[in-house]
Amino acid sequence: MLIIDEFIGNHPWFVFITLMLANGWLCHRYGARVLLLTIPVVSALIIGCNLAWVQSEMDRPGYNGQPDRDIVFAVGQLLCVIHVTTALSLSCFFAWVIAALFRSRTEPPAGESED
Repeated sequence: MLIIDEFIGNHPWFVFITLMLANGWLCHRYGARVLLLTIPVVSALIIGCNLAWVQSEMDRPGYNGQPDRDIVFAVGQLLCVIHVTTALSLSCFFAWVIAALFRSRTEPPAGESED
């Protein structure tokens, strides 16, 4: 587990890019229903990780009051969730567009047979 923590700590965008690619693939495969699952799950993970981080900082010896869980923290959480939700929705939209482009090139037009 330590190797994973050190890799993600040095490459934080790896997790975000992997999440976007996985969401795009799932949206291509299963449609918009995926957004109903991924958005709440990812939002809960973001909020849970940030709460755990702030709590661990508050529990350290010599805590000086920064960071803390106040209204600014709540607004920051909301903005972070909105940002990631927008990114998830866009990756799903782009997966649909790309799938439609490839589908229109490979499928024959309606009413024509492949003789």
